[in-house]
Amino acid sequence: MPIEKQATGPKILRFLDDHRLQHSPANYAFVHRVLIEQDAVLKAEVERIVDGGFRIGPDEVARLAGETPAEPAPEHHGASQLDRLTLRVLDIIGDAASATGDLNRDLVSAAASLVGAAESSIRSVVSAMIERTTLAEASLADATRQAQSLRAELNALRTDASRDRLTGLLNRAGVEERLATAIASPKGCAIALIDIDHFKRVNDGHGHAVGDRLLRTVATELADSCQPHTVARWDGGAFLILMEDMTARDANAIIDTARVRLASRRLKVRESDAPLGTITFSAGISSSRGRAVPALIASAEALLDRAKNG
Repeated sequence: MPIEKQATGPKILRFLDDHRLQHSPANYAFVHRVLIEQDAVLKAEVERIVDGGFRIGPDEVARLAGETPAEPAPEHHGASQLDRLTLRVLDIIGDAASATGDLNRDLVSAAASLVGAAESSIRSVVSAMIERTTLAEASLADATRQAQSLRAELNALRTDASRDRLTGLLNRAGVEERLATAIASPKGCAIALIDIDHFKRVNDGHGHAVGDRLLRTVATELADSCQPHTVARWDGGAFLILMEDMTARDANAIIDTARVRLASRRLKVRESDAPLGTITFSAGISSSRGRAVPALIASAEALLDRAKNG
């Protein structure tokens, strides 16, 4: 049963199932070290044990887990966050299950002791049951607080995954999700695919730092000019504006206003105070008219290409 480099999440749980290991936080952390952090020493030892199709047992896991872990390899920010949150989910589930399981056993035991008990002992047994229930309630309340905190972190992670880090706008994945909802509306929507003219020339002539500042400036200008509509970073020097319940003709008027406002800006290179010149963009505007997302985007891309080359 050789070990292969696997992805996080379900693949780790599959490893646990393949080796008939309990789905516990300690076991999850152990497999994470082997498959994700690529602890070379630990991985080699596990591979030696499972060589020939053998399973690694709980005792061997406990023995190996007690060794000093190797320095973990660098991970992607989002992936490492998700792994830590997964471990917390398992911890919360384990704590809640332990609290309720212990309570059930204690209450059954206490109930059995009441059968045929003298009246003088009933009061002490009942008091112990109430105290045990109170402790279990406190444990479950703590698990609930942890779950609420975890939910907030997961929501923040989901929001972060749909945002462009440079501009703060929605990224391509984020706007495509909204677009799928918008085209299902009876009134449909229009989109404008916008590309900054000669953006490569700015990057090549002034450096990527200036190019990045220009992207942030254009992002802010588009967001202001096109509000309350959705503005997203598409890729490179391109942006997508989603305008719900709107025709292509009405959308064109909004984009023209944004074009005039941007061209009127007198931008300069911060480092040299040299003028950056007039910033313009080309646009392809298309309405949904019952089309699916890929067809709508393809239409806007074709119109954008015609605008840039025509």
